[in-house]
Amino acid sequence: EVDTPIIKEENKVTPDPEDFYKSFIKTDKNAFAKDADDWIVVGASVTGNGHIGSGKPCQDNHKYEYLGDGWGIAIVSDGAGSSEKSEIGSKLVAYRGVDLFKELIVSKGWQTKNELPTNEEWEENAYKVLHRLRDDMELLADKKNVPIKEFSATAIVLIHSPKGLLATHIGDGRAGYKSKDGIW
Repeated sequence: EVDTPIIKEENKVTPDPEDFYKSFIKTDKNAFAKDADDWIVVGASVTGNGHIGSGKPCQDNHKYEYLGDGWGIAIVSDGAGSSEKSEIGSKLVAYRGVDLFKELIVSKGWQTKNELPTNEEWEENAYKVLHRLRDDMELLADKKNVPIKEFSATAIVLIHSPKGLLATHIGDGRAGYKSKDGIW
């Protein structure tokens, strides 16, 4: 039974929706909204009702880092519900992924030169970073003595800059962008 304030409406008694949802939705303590020059970046991970009911943790993670000069990296990761340790995998994807993509941007000098790579260069380098991330996941699985499949998680990576966007993904999620003119 949920103990919530009520709203009386034409002799009807209904739970206050805001208080009702607060009672069973847990929001990630790392939720944020950041002003990043021309961008406002918002992130939160929420434990769904099914997971709450079954006692499972939130299997989704996110991380954003503003690099300065209009550059930033956002990664969201959805842990596979069928994998027992996917909340660990999704956290590794988000947190380690930001570090690895930052390392790529710095090593290639993209931010310093304020230029984006060609599509071919981006595809090649994003693949290498995602492969390194998978290697890190395998090392963690070996250390924890569990099959790597137990850490299964998606990755959606978005890098913003004054020159444009870079995006890549693993799994069934996608990143999208809508311009000020309403064009996707």
